[in-house]
Amino acid sequence: MASDYGTFATQTVSTSSNLTWSPLPILTWRIQKFGANASNEAISGDLAAHDHDGLANPIEFVIGGQPDPSSPGANSNHLSPTAAVVGDDLVFNFRRSLISLSQPGVAIKVEYCPELTGWPTATGGR
Repeated sequence: MASDYGTFATQTVSTSSNLTWSPLPILTWRIQKFGANASNEAISGDLAAHDHDGLANPIEFVIGGQPDPSSPGANSNHLSPTAAVVGDDLVFNFRRSLISLSQPGVAIKVEYCPELTGWPTATGGR
């Protein structure tokens, strides 16, 4: 059984049952970085109480950044996505941490708007 925080499983051994809980990777990351009682604003923002590097903390989760200002390398700007024009194409490059790959509900997409009338999602290739 899954929840927004992890997965519960039961294991029956002989005449007893054990209930186990496995937290989602982002929950483990949140607790490590912000503590068990962190507010949603602390988790989703880039507040002064954190590294205040201009990157939202969930983006730092995806790119493998460090949102804790007391940790070495807390400024994650060097991990920011980059974009460059190559010929007729706009090439967008970004990192993705291994832990974010196994996180349900974390989707990466690039949106663009050539005429400011809508934001379609870019696709790879031509």
